[in-house]
Amino acid sequence: MKKGLLVISAVLSLLLVPRQVVSAQNIPSPHPTATPKPKRPNNKVVVVYKNKPNTTALLSVQAQSSQLTALHGIPESNAMVYSVNDGDVPKALSTLSANANVQAAFIDKPLSLMAIPNDPALTIAPVANQQLQWNMYKLKLAGSSQSGWDKTTGSPSIVVAVIDAGVDSSHPDLAGKFSSLVDCAGVVCHPVSDLTDNDPEGHGTHVNGLVAAATNNGIGVAGAGYNVKLMSIRVMDSGQNILLSDLNQALQWAADHGARVINMSLGALSETLDSGDIDQMKVKIDDAWNKGVVIVAAAGNCSGNGTNNGACVIDDGPPPRYGINSKVYPAAFENVLSVAALTYQDSLASYSQHNNASDPNIGEWIRVA
Repeated sequence: MKKGLLVISAVLSLLLVPRQVVSAQNIPSPHPTATPKPKRPNNKVVVVYKNKPNTTALLSVQAQSSQLTALHGIPESNAMVYSVNDGDVPKALSTLSANANVQAAFIDKPLSLMAIPNDPALTIAPVANQQLQWNMYKLKLAGSSQSGWDKTTGSPSIVVAVIDAGVDSSHPDLAGKFSSLVDCAGVVCHPVSDLTDNDPEGHGTHVNGLVAAATNNGIGVAGAGYNVKLMSIRVMDSGQNILLSDLNQALQWAADHGARVINMSLGALSETLDSGDIDQMKVKIDDAWNKGVVIVAAAGNCSGNGTNNGACVIDDGPPPRYGINSKVYPAAFENVLSVAALTYQDSLASYSQHNNASDPNIGEWIRVA
């Protein structure tokens, strides 16, 4: 399979460098792992119509529930996203499910960015004279003998779509790297001129930098495939929420607009999703794959080894209940290259999800580490 192999190496590196430690610009001081922030229920629902929604079907839904406001559709699907104005989501779902034009209706589920815990092995240089970006050496992109970068540094004809919180598009280490900037956060996906103020925690900027930061320029960090182009797609809204409907339309946009690789350092635990959520996501993943796109996603950081964070919350209790080595979607789909994390000593990182052949609910779903 020749679908931009160097770029696959680029996105594999995303789980091997501490995202809270190295930004595309500098190396900030280590800071404590944030207190978990459980995702609260939102007032958005996804309605899947039996057929392409026409005026009659749309009006029938509106007539049944005056508390629904149509927000936008999901491209290449029969799905529409609505807000429930009075907040009574269960009542709205019950009403929608009884509509003869509706195939399914479900809550628009939240996803989480894959932040990495404040592990000392990651926040300091692990061995004497070893650079903080030790992952580049582990991937054999850099090294004293012939390395990946001796063979190729990527091509501007390869576009990597980074679906994330946003990006500091004015960042000096990302200058000239973008083929496009796209906003899909709570609105129909559309190109924008900049996303400078839309990455509050720096996660998206960091991921974009790991893929394709300017290299050999004496500043910041090195990008794994540093001559590729970036399509940075924002899916985090102003309330710092990432919803499944926005991820689905971002996947469609990337597949339809020339991305050769899609990277997602985000996801949701299987316990927080139902079959409708998973089916809708799978349609978009399979469509991108069938269009020749390599899709890479983080396997997650919820091993249960004392590193629970906001992304690991199944429900907020009290007390909070955490997912322990659960499957994560979209990483768990067949057509996604799921990536677990290693330490600089080539052992499994303590926080990383991992395969477990003895557990039928887990199995061997992770492809590489």
